[in-house]
Amino acid sequence: MPPWAVRLSIVAIPVALFGLLRPGPFMATLKSPAALLRIALLSAAVIALSRLLRRFVANRLAQAAVPAVVAVALLGLVVLPYFQDETAVVGSVSTTVSSWK
Repeated sequence: MPPWAVRLSIVAIPVALFGLLRPGPFMATLKSPAALLRIALLSAAVIALSRLLRRFVANRLAQAAVPAVVAVALLGLVVLPYFQDETAVVGSVSTTVSSWK
């Protein structure tokens, strides 16, 4: 399997899972031009990092692992808020009426 296919699958599998588990936010992301622009800029940054590593780092494992870790971390930052519960704890405020005598 070529290295680009491994990198692509590292990102494609979580994206596919997000689309299956949360189709509403996934489709909203695909329909939003601002979200697509952010995704394109982040992808370009990861690709640029990958090319820089290939040029300046001799270790092949680092060349593959660092962009993959960065891509998964960015994906996690974007996707994880959709999987957290937003429950608000409403406390009862006791109202006491005191009479001044």
